[in-house]
Amino acid sequence: MGQRFSRLEVIGLTPPRAGRRLWLCKCDCGNMKETRSNGLSSGDVQSCGCLQKEAGTRNLLAAITKHGLAHTREY
Repeated sequence: MGQRFSRLEVIGLTPPRAGRRLWLCKCDCGNMKETRSNGLSSGDVQSCGCLQKEAGTRNLLAAITKHGLAHTREY
């Protein structure tokens, strides 16, 4: 408890469900996330999903803008 993994801070363990114990984590954005310990230690889980959403927004803007020269004299 108290350890940080990228944007997630471990709060504690959840009650067992289907024989599995999950870690309850708080993301820097304020959301809560339940995840397995191997996801945290391997680095596969880095946030509650906000990191992927932010990256997707940046990639979407880059995909929409092809060259940015549409309103220039050369174009």
